[in-house]
Amino acid sequence: MKRSKSTSPRNSFTMRRSSSTWSMIMSAKKKRKASPVLTRQMSHSENILADINKLDSKGRSLLFLAARCDQPEVAIQLLDAGCNANLANSEGNTPLHEAAECGHLEVVQILLQNGQCDIDAKNLLGQTPLMRAVYNDNQEIVKLLIKAGSDIQHVDQLGKSALMVGLQEGAEKSCLYLVKAGSDVNLTDREGQSVLFYAVHSSYLHTLEVAKKLIKAGCDILKNASWLMDSKHDENCLLLDDPKFHSLLLSKIGIKESSPRKMT
Repeated sequence: MKRSKSTSPRNSFTMRRSSSTWSMIMSAKKKRKASPVLTRQMSHSENILADINKLDSKGRSLLFLAARCDQPEVAIQLLDAGCNANLANSEGNTPLHEAAECGHLEVVQILLQNGQCDIDAKNLLGQTPLMRAVYNDNQEIVKLLIKAGSDIQHVDQLGKSALMVGLQEGAEKSCLYLVKAGSDVNLTDREGQSVLFYAVHSSYLHTLEVAKKLIKAGCDILKNASWLMDSKHDENCLLLDDPKFHSLLLSKIGIKESSPRKMT
């Protein structure tokens, strides 16, 4: 069973500014409507840019918090007032990272429409907003980011692409779309593990559908020969559930075997 990943907003923080703007965000969150109070407050501020770009103790801006709390109206007002869309928190995540991971489609659309947002900004782990969207299998956001120009071939500090991240986390729908969109199916990470390896060893995938799509998309079986020829596989290997497919893969590298065995 795929593990649960919490994406709910955490509202406890200390802003180095008056609490009125945060109170307004929370009020709008409850009422789901734009707040003219914020517009007036911003319009009359002499230090408007410095004010709205202030960060809390964790490096989060008001725009970041609006993205986390799914407040598109507030995000629009902040951006219109000149808020920096690329301010990152202490983990290197921008508002786009946060909205993409949380599945807040409308906020993602607003950030992209702003035109100043770095669509492939990397956090401290080298992850792009696309990778964070894939992590939680937010398929609609994955599609939106790719159509908006996000580079699906980017890799993080471990050499993992968005496709590898998705396979590892069991994000089947997003992975199928990434394969269709042209993600590199022959990539290996820094540990030498291939895309196909991830597809059959994920603890959170339950079928070989993605693996089969990889083969159709041109995955080089010969580059996976060493681990495919291993007669024993760990208990998470999906090939144990489909010996016919395993035999098909082996046949492509000139080996005949009836069925894979579980590692003991």
